[in-house]
Amino acid sequence: MPSYAGKLSSVEIDNLVAYLRTLRGESEAAEPGARKRHPAPLTDDLAWITRANRDSQERPETLLDNLQIPKGATVADLGCGAGYFTWRLAQRVGPGGRVIAVDVQHRMLDMTAQEVKKHDVSNVDLVVGRDRDPRLPQGALDLILVANSYHEFSQPEAMLAAIGRALKPGGRLVVVEYATENDDDPTAGLYTMTQQELRTEIEPAGFQLERVLDILPMQHALIFSKRP
Repeated sequence: MPSYAGKLSSVEIDNLVAYLRTLRGESEAAEPGARKRHPAPLTDDLAWITRANRDSQERPETLLDNLQIPKGATVADLGCGAGYFTWRLAQRVGPGGRVIAVDVQHRMLDMTAQEVKKHDVSNVDLVVGRDRDPRLPQGALDLILVANSYHEFSQPEAMLAAIGRALKPGGRLVVVEYATENDDDPTAGLYTMTQQELRTEIEPAGFQLERVLDILPMQHALIFSKRP
């Protein structure tokens, strides 16, 4: 195989590898069926959420670089927690864009508000979500990021239906979860999912897998789009 060193950027190489991995994953297509897992309890451990080594474990900027979010986009941080991704998304979409930060815990939204203020971004709306409804505007979102929170959805079918209604035509759903398959899982298996579990639940809900981002050391990162 010819060398592409010096011809492709690091992001382009990552994208190529991710695309090839997606092709490999077609043989592992999701099979519809009854959900067997139990939702994990809501995360409220602030020490874990704000841990000093989180950036090295989750590589947030690398993830967002690969999502290539355009300026002016409208995105949602669904299950925003303490705002770890919220302010980063706000910077990516710029003043002409909008971020909707959703969480079911008021305490987390309060912390997100503090992070937004700390990083001096003003294009964020805070929304108190519900178990079955993230309360997102219909047909308005270019991208919905569900990072480290899908495993807590107690009503995933209803949430996925709501996500589908909120996305614009061509909009993307990005799901990031700590991988059960990872031997070095820092969550001790409590807040993890397998790639197959994610696909088995999400694809039958009207989504198709577009890409697998094989760029994070401990997490799955899957990009879905709505089926026509």
